[in-house]
Amino acid sequence: MRAVGYACAPQEDRAHGVPAAVAERLGVILPGAGLDVQREAIADACRKRGWELSEVLIDALGPDGRDEPNGYAQAMHELEQGRAEVMVAAKLDTVCHWSDLPDLLDRAEREGWGLLALDLGLDTLSPDGRAALRALGAQARARPRSELPMPPADLMFRVVGSDSPGRFEVGGRLELEQLDRVLRDHGRGLTECGDILDFGCGPGRFLRQLRAMAPQARLCGVDQDEEAIAWVRRELPFAETAVAGGLPPLPLPADSFDLVIVFSVFTHLDEDYQDAWLEELLRLTRPGGLVIATVHGRSKWDVIRHGPMAEEPDMERMAALLARRGFLYWRGDDWGSFFPDYYHTSFHRTSYIRGHWARWFDIVDIVEQQANQPGHHALLSGHDIVLLRARDRQRGRASLAARRAWLRLAGLGRPFRERLRSGPR
Repeated sequence: MRAVGYACAPQEDRAHGVPAAVAERLGVILPGAGLDVQREAIADACRKRGWELSEVLIDALGPDGRDEPNGYAQAMHELEQGRAEVMVAAKLDTVCHWSDLPDLLDRAEREGWGLLALDLGLDTLSPDGRAALRALGAQARARPRSELPMPPADLMFRVVGSDSPGRFEVGGRLELEQLDRVLRDHGRGLTECGDILDFGCGPGRFLRQLRAMAPQARLCGVDQDEEAIAWVRRELPFAETAVAGGLPPLPLPADSFDLVIVFSVFTHLDEDYQDAWLEELLRLTRPGGLVIATVHGRSKWDVIRHGPMAEEPDMERMAALLARRGFLYWRGDDWGSFFPDYYHTSFHRTSYIRGHWARWFDIVDIVEQQANQPGHHALLSGHDIVLLRARDRQRGRASLAARRAWLRLAGLGRPFRERLRSGPR
């Protein structure tokens, strides 16, 4: 297959310095990547697929201020003339605005050429990729683009593994709508919540959506990323904010929230850190209030063990540990290269959650995700969703105290708080 590449220089220097090993493992274009990096990524994608790359056409500026000659127009001309059968674009946002994506896909289908967007890892040559891009375009078109400012590229990358504004915003909306459906299945959606905490808010990916989806709610966001919190304070002043340490407490009063959203946090903490934060979230949530959290379940285990964990030498022992205990904390990833040392990769089985997390919360529901779902599911995290209801805190503390006493009597290591102070295992 003959391919033409398209790259666009960043409008400003936003390079974040993500380690090369991380970039290679994640398979993404780096935030603020220059033309040389984009050219190399396009050429590599074509080599892996056995495509013949004719050339990489470029624009010097962003999509709203391209210099002549227009590289995008030249690439489209190559497709129209039949000299190329697929466009390989480093970043979809430089090809078109996401709300214009349906028109571009219609044109590609009508004229018989394909599109591969490297920053999303999606192409129109596969049914799933085509369905995902269609769903993405429909979502972007269905609602007006937010007037709220977008975070810098490096802050978006830390959250979604891409500096694509469309993936950050449209993907964030899809994720939050999925959480809202789970809440509504149990009688209380976002519009019924008066005080909402986004625990691990980053640069406001959910906060910007919550402002529209739950306009009545008081919104609060916390994160250990001080740079992200500083940006939210400056650009999204409708939300209250606080910086979180690696361990509790948070500078927030007890019984403050009807709903706490914990998206992609427990996917990266070890058991001691999770226990500490479960206790703190119980303190912050009103009795009867809800906590909705995501975890790496069976489907993500299957994806990650055949991806980033494929060369893990201790895989057999780790798989056995997950099967036996229902929980696994893997430190062999690359997250420690640019996140705190306690931030790695965790996996949960539903049996572990129902047994262990029940010390603090009533387990309302666990929604397990299925792998390889078509359509916009390709743009979602694939995390399992856990819905918890806060019980009386005295009951939770009594359960935790009983656990600590049992551990001491069984001789299973240092007291709980001592282990927390010394960091994760």
